[in-house]
Amino acid sequence: MPIIFQNSFEDAIPPFGWDGVSTGAGRGGTVALSQDLPHHGINNLYCTYPATATANSHACVYKSCGIVPYHDHFFARAMNCMIDRGPPPVVTHPYAHHFIFGFYELPSPGSLICGFGIWNDAGTLRWLIYYRHAGAFYQALGAVVVPNTPYCIECEILQSTEGNLDGAARLWVNGVLTLEIIGLDNDDRDINYATFGFSNTGNNPDGDQHFWGDCYTLATEYIGPEAPECTVDADCPPDKPFCVGGFCVQCRTDADCPAGQVCQNGTCVPITPPPTWCFIATATYGTPLAPEIKVLRAFRDGFMNLTKTGKMVVQSYYKVSPPVARAIVTHNRLKQVIRVLLKPVIALLKR
Repeated sequence: MPIIFQNSFEDAIPPFGWDGVSTGAGRGGTVALSQDLPHHGINNLYCTYPATATANSHACVYKSCGIVPYHDHFFARAMNCMIDRGPPPVVTHPYAHHFIFGFYELPSPGSLICGFGIWNDAGTLRWLIYYRHAGAFYQALGAVVVPNTPYCIECEILQSTEGNLDGAARLWVNGVLTLEIIGLDNDDRDINYATFGFSNTGNNPDGDQHFWGDCYTLATEYIGPEAPECTVDADCPPDKPFCVGGFCVQCRTDADCPAGQVCQNGTCVPITPPPTWCFIATATYGTPLAPEIKVLRAFRDGFMNLTKTGKMVVQSYYKVSPPVARAIVTHNRLKQVIRVLLKPVIALLKR
């Protein structure tokens, strides 16, 4: 299979193995890594689109993919793609859309050719292909998207030959063809640029929006959903003896790991040096998906990261917290004490 690019976001330093990160000048979008929904390894992409944005808010990673001429097939796939629209009541901006994949012509990401993702259809999220045809843009909408649910997303764009209506765009969700547009005229534009995780939210009254995704692949042939490796433990090799969710993993719980290691997303990782997920709050609550973690994350993204001083405080916390997290992760009594101390803070932030 002719692979153009693959990335699982295990490079912790921006731009995380991509060519660059875009957060939208003055619009407040943030791009980071988290350990909430990794598919391979311990990291996944995490983007935030703030409710305070008054213009198009975009946050993404981007990749120059050379020149993919028109009438060449171009495919992309990503795992664990999930959007969180923020707290209820949900009254999302009527024009909000989110591109999981975006394909562009140089010199800038502004020259969109086709986007694949999610559209807010009068308050209901639906799958979207947003495509260029004969000098104008159109949207095709598909089935309802369930917020806070991870999906395997694949797409294809076939550029039209010059002056002809023979282009196409297709979107697969969990291996099922969900949307298909044929007979496109893409204005004879070459694809030079791919993005992952873009949002146009306008002024979003229902709170921040969040996006997760992992294991991004670009190719010039159809990729297909990732096939299961196993159905039972007996199907797995000795170095990955457990079958979890159709894939062979090294561990299910910490008890499956050697001394001094913990089980993180199916892989045994050392407690020291600490993995990047071992920050104080996560170590205290034991999982990055705890409700308290979501409150603290919302405060970080919706308040701290919106100012220069706040960003400096966050970066300082990242530098000093690992030793504290190391102490917390192996001491249950210390976890209980920190939870008691954090309880009034969490209650205050919820107001």
